[in-house]
Formats: sequence, structure tokens, C-alpha cells
Amino acid sequence: MADSEGIAVLHGYFEQSREMLKLLAAEFVDTPEEALEAALSNLDEVARGMPYLDKPQNPVAYAMFICASVLSLYMHLRTQNVNVHDYGARYVKLSSMRPQPSAAEAAADGEDELDDEISETLGAADAPKTHPGEFEIELLEGDGEEFDFGYNIKSCAICHVFSQHDAMELVPYMCAYDDVASDQGNLGLRRTGTIATGASHCDFRYKRGEDTQYLANLYPDAIRLVPEGSAS
Repeated sequence: MADSEGIAVLHGYFEQSREMLKLLAAEFVDTPEEALEAALSNLDEVARGMPYLDKPQNPVAYAMFICASVLSLYMHLRTQNVNVHDYGARYVKLSSMRPQPSAAEAAADGEDELDDEISETLGAADAPKTHPGEFEIELLEGDGEEFDFGYNIKSCAICHVFSQHDAMELVPYMCAYDDVASDQGNLGLRRTGTIATGASHCDFRYKRGEDTQYLANLYPDAIRLVPEGSAS
């Protein structure tokens, strides 16, 4: 099978996320292990229309694979009448609960993580497209004042896959995870919108050391949570 390596990597990401997915499932059902087994079956269904299985080492493939695991669990839980906003909000909350670095560590790590973000995005933008659902990324040079680095996502792989499974309402919560990552890395992410919230594109702008502009505050109907400490 041409995508056998990609399927193995996809399942590997699911296993790496198993404990978090189990905690997430336990919020809604009494048998989280059974929910995970159902999610694993759904994951193979999701894989049928997924980009990056033919090139799982692509720098942005991990984002698609992690989101696919979250989608596969949701596909099961919605059969148990779990509300998409309750599920999405809990996912974001659990994602934010991992240990936070100190302020000094965050500043240092944030610079490293932003450099990694740049490298990954450059790699993704330069890679030839082999699937119609892949990310389309436009890179922008920062001026060091308004933002250090930025890019526009003009076509979203996550939206492509989630739309195939009637789960577009869940995608804004995947977008909200980027705000969690920004907080944890002190990256100063700001966006005015994403494709999943109805914008024409996702406008990522990073300014080290600045406060994150929470997407949930801009789109409270699509992302029904208020991040702790948010004021922007």
C-alpha cells in the first residue's frame, strides 16, 4: 500500500495522544476506553480522504494527523449526543493544562519555537502539492515591529478533511489550539480570522513577547470559551 508509512505515522500520533484523548472521552462517557477503540476505527475512515499520508514527514503533516485523532473521537461521541461546542471547548481546556514554563524559559523557548515555526512553514510552502486538500501557504516577511514573522493559509487541509465528515463546527476549536501554543511559547500570535471562522484566509502574525490575541474573543459564537487571563 502506497500510504502504509503514512497510516503508521497517523496511528502513531493517535497513540501519542491516547492519554489526552482518554481524558477527553471521560468527560462525556463512562467507558472512555471503548470510545477510544471506536475512535481508532473512525481514524481509518478519516484517512481515506486525508492529505499528507503519502508524505508524512512534511513539516505540517503533524497538524493534520493530530487533528484527525481529535476528529475521530468526536465522530464517535456525537453518536452519544455530545455537543460539538462542549467537546471542542474541553479539548482546548485540556490542551492548555500541560505544565507552563517560567517567564524566562518561555521567552527563550518562544524564540526557538518561533524559529521552528518558520522552518516548518517554509518547508511546507516549498513542498510540491500531491493532494488537492493540502495547505496552501503564503509566506510574509516581518518588519520586527508590527510582527516578526507571518503567513497566510489560503487553503486549509483540516477544513478539507473535517468537511468530509460533517464536522466543520469543530474546526474553530482546532484554530483555538494555536492560541494555546502561542501562550505556552510566548509567541504573541495575532489573527483577525481563519477560514473556519468564515474569513477568506487565516492570517497568522507572530510578535515575540506580545500577548496572544485570542480567536475565541473575536468569534465567541464559533468558539464558545473564554481563555483564562484573556483581555484582548
